[in-house]
Amino acid sequence: MVDLLRSRAQDGADAWMVQHIQAPAEGAELAARGAEIFGCPPLVVSEIGPVIGTHVGPGLLGAGGIPGAYV
Repeated sequence: MVDLLRSRAQDGADAWMVQHIQAPAEGAELAARGAEIFGCPPLVVSEIGPVIGTHVGPGLLGAGGIPGAYV
């Protein structure tokens, strides 16, 4: 996930987020690592809801970034 965030930053993303399923400590760690890469905190750190959670299960981490959010 850190490599994904690094790649998104290199591609010009300036807004990013972290999501998790019952993994707040891991989500916080990923958010801290991402903040080092992007130089700013994530727009969102949130828990993914029960519909996706039912199919994936606890422990999932997700991250993403988009360019141009602060234009």
